[in-house]
Amino acid sequence: MKRLVLIALLSVSALAKAQTFDAGGNGPAVAWDVADRFNYLGKPVAHYGLGWYSEAMNIPPYMYMSGFAGIKLFTWGEARMIIDGSGKVGIGTLNPESKLHLQDGSVFIKTLRTGSNSEYPLISGTQAVNGTSGHAGIYLYEDGSGGFGQASGLAFKVSVNDASPATAMLIKANGNIGIGTDTPREKFSVNGNIRAREIKVEATNWPDYVFEEGYDIGTLEGLEGYIKANKHLPDMPNAKAVEANGIAVSEMLKLQQQKIEELTLQLIEVNKKVVILQQQNQVNKKKIKIKK
Repeated sequence: MKRLVLIALLSVSALAKAQTFDAGGNGPAVAWDVADRFNYLGKPVAHYGLGWYSEAMNIPPYMYMSGFAGIKLFTWGEARMIIDGSGKVGIGTLNPESKLHLQDGSVFIKTLRTGSNSEYPLISGTQAVNGTSGHAGIYLYEDGSGGFGQASGLAFKVSVNDASPATAMLIKANGNIGIGTDTPREKFSVNGNIRAREIKVEATNWPDYVFEEGYDIGTLEGLEGYIKANKHLPDMPNAKAVEANGIAVSEMLKLQQQKIEELTLQLIEVNKKVVILQQQNQVNKKKIKIKK
């Protein structure tokens, strides 16, 4: 009983301090201290209060909530969200470090689908520079290839000079990433040039087997005949295949290394024959001198 009386007294005390007043002549408001106000567009608004406020004639009032040092929202007796005095918003944290700080959580954005082959903005923004505007955004992408609502990905779009935003990068539902292309056929497809300081390509079965005993390197005569008939080296793809399918870098490096090693062995064999011919030539020269 004493506890109920105490709560009642505290409630009466709080209500006595909280006062209702007219929010700049626009609607009722409740404030902790009516005298403690600030002016917004020439009209008084309480530093600590909740009310309704109209910014212009014949416009319905807006609801406002004001806290001088900030605003905290509670559930189950715990602060869940804060707007601090500088305007930073924190969700899951009472010390936001940026305009919007989300701590230990995630953001779920649900968009309504209206048809296949569509894009729905998740994050979108524009910026005007020197009279022209640029647009950038992240869109939910649906290509319809897996049936309505079954094949979606993310499209990253940008534009300059007021042009319609174009896809700069696309992540498809199967995980394939495309830059400069909307139809990536591999995990990473680029329609353009790539510049890097170093690229490391993993490869297996490197052709050191060429130097093993019993490996048939063929003959230069046989190689000449193959080239005349096929217009490319053995085991290497022809021009039409490369133009149609591209080349796998690791596989091409192995094939090129194989040919280098085979040609090196053939060059060694040719050199051996040249040395023998030189030696025979020296012997023949000595025989000729003796006969003279």
